[in-house]
Amino acid sequence: MTSGLKLNKSKCTVLRKFNWTSDEATTLGITFTNNEKDTILKNILPKLQNFKNGLKSWHHPNGGIQLTNIDSFLNAIKCSWVKRYLDNTNTSKWKVYQKILKKYGDSLLFECNISNTILNEIANENIFLFDVLSAWSDVTHNLETQTSSKTILWNNKDITSNNKTFFYKDWFERSIKYVDQLYDYRIEDFYSFDDICYIYGIPSNNFLKYYTLIKSIPIHIRSEINSNNTPCTQTTFVENIHGRKNKTNKILYTLQIKTPTENSKTQNKWEVLFGEHELNWKHIFIMPYKATIEST
Repeated sequence: MTSGLKLNKSKCTVLRKFNWTSDEATTLGITFTNNEKDTILKNILPKLQNFKNGLKSWHHPNGGIQLTNIDSFLNAIKCSWVKRYLDNTNTSKWKVYQKILKKYGDSLLFECNISNTILNEIANENIFLFDVLSAWSDVTHNLETQTSSKTILWNNKDITSNNKTFFYKDWFERSIKYVDQLYDYRIEDFYSFDDICYIYGIPSNNFLKYYTLIKSIPIHIRSEINSNNTPCTQTTFVENIHGRKNKTNKILYTLQIKTPTENSKTQNKWEVLFGEHELNWKHIFIMPYKATIEST
């Protein structure tokens, strides 16, 4: 082993028969394991995460040097593909993904409150599709969502049975989309199955599907049906993004950095030292620019 803590493989063949007495060993701040992948996970990835957390405390909301938040910037670029996908005039070959998304409602997916579980199911190891959908999910998670009668039934992580969301393709094609479409305001309860069959032409053998669905709608959504009929926040957001001609990426990026960020370890340390005194971190971060001739 050299002073740079790197192994010279040509001189370390003895390690092939090395007997480990425990799962890992730590020396000079480095944790070694009997598995190369685990060694990377225990040493490199935590340091990268600490570096990312440090950068977060320096972007615009906290003043400082206003560094671009790399994760948010990349997410915004990935989300811009959603706008291209929603553009019916765009007939590029990459839209082959439409065949996959149609199984889950096609463009409806971008309005839904989707979970990570369904993301893996939809993408099915397709890296591009997973990146776009997961980025969109991350960005829209920052919207100030509110429960209403216009909450979407399908692919909704809050409406599940056995940890699985619902999507009845034939029901969706009959224009059933929102919670209130199953609700009878006259009696302040959900329609009977016979009424649903009559109104939407649902097959009579869908009895169990209907009652499983309405029994899976949580109380906090049911309670808002009579009092709130505002459009779904995500639906409005999708319409806004689709209708914009420019600055889409800026909107997607700003939406992410407006959310509160966690303090870095340095900030937490100083707040403990100063106790009850509230520290104005925005002023602290810009102090070097005001108090010195050079800030680099």
